[in-house]
Amino acid sequence: MIWVREGFWAMSGLVLLVLGTFVGVYVVSPPWQWPSLGVWLWPVVSSWQVGAMLLTACLGGRGAATVAVIAYLTLGLMGWPVFTWAGGWQYLREPGLGYLLGLGLGAWVCGELAFRLPLSLEHLTLAAGLGLLGVHLVGLAGLAVHYPRWSEWLSWAAHYTLTPLVGQLLALCGVVLLAYVARRLGVAARW
Repeated sequence: MIWVREGFWAMSGLVLLVLGTFVGVYVVSPPWQWPSLGVWLWPVVSSWQVGAMLLTACLGGRGAATVAVIAYLTLGLMGWPVFTWAGGWQYLREPGLGYLLGLGLGAWVCGELAFRLPLSLEHLTLAAGLGLLGVHLVGLAGLAVHYPRWSEWLSWAAHYTLTPLVGQLLALCGVVLLAYVARRLGVAARW
């Protein structure tokens, strides 16, 4: 039964990762402005890719989330157009490869903590935050391999880490709330 449940979350996570790569994060106008101005959406420079990984980890655990990330990376490197700029072996030379590989570490860390710590908004936020940190640490290390000169590394680090960070933090907040409610309702895996 555990394999079926974990397989469900791994497949769900793979679908969420693929879709999340192409769906942007938006901020909604405040509800008190809706009657006069309507509902407005402002795009934030980020996608739901990291949010999808965090949601899978918070609901399915470390195994399902890590398997989903490995399947996602495998599909992308085999040429399926699941990465932001298509897919294929050329991604091994991309400066953002470290961030894609960091999804694996983030999935493992977030999924482990999400089910090891008692269920609370604070603990899920900690788990997701450390998962996001794992993505960026591996990504920054990958940039150091591509750009050993400090000035180049710093420029690319700002592009790959600082630019999407606000959107990823907003996605993290949404993921934590959704995962908390789902787990309280008994929707998530139990290990």
